[in-house]
Amino acid sequence: MPGCASCSPSGATAPIPSGWRRRRCIRCNRRSKTWSRPTAASSPSGPTAHGPRFKKKGRSDSFRYPDPNPTQSKLDQTHSRLFLPKLGWIRHRTSREVLGVVKNVTVRQSCGKWFVSIQTEREVEPPILQGGAVGIDMGVKRFATLSDGSFIKPLHSFRQHEARL
Repeated sequence: MPGCASCSPSGATAPIPSGWRRRRCIRCNRRSKTWSRPTAASSPSGPTAHGPRFKKKGRSDSFRYPDPNPTQSKLDQTHSRLFLPKLGWIRHRTSREVLGVVKNVTVRQSCGKWFVSIQTEREVEPPILQGGAVGIDMGVKRFATLSDGSFIKPLHSFRQHEARL
């Protein structure tokens, strides 16, 4: 491996190009006489463009419609369909009712099927607390002891399933 002038007897010098910086010697960790080309991060105008990004599985399997206008994205829950720009009306299967105002729509492909995630914004009432506060003490002999004096027995799940394991 080549070293610096102090490590190797054949340390050659060359004219210094502008913007280049000295490398560190591998053997003695001193600045050597060799120079390295400036990187994109070290350029005075900031980072420059990167090289090509190659196609990978999962890289462009989703796209989104952020913060749509009421005219841009429409949701028709009675007929189970969704209107997206450049795609038109799309039928969908809902897992639950969409509540609130649609804020973001993400369409993604997974395992050869297309899925739609709908992010909404709605007002939620704060929950009404019922009952008082109870302190819990976790123990070894008793699983949990409550501050009112009652306790919860341990499950002994290992003993119950020991024969099967």
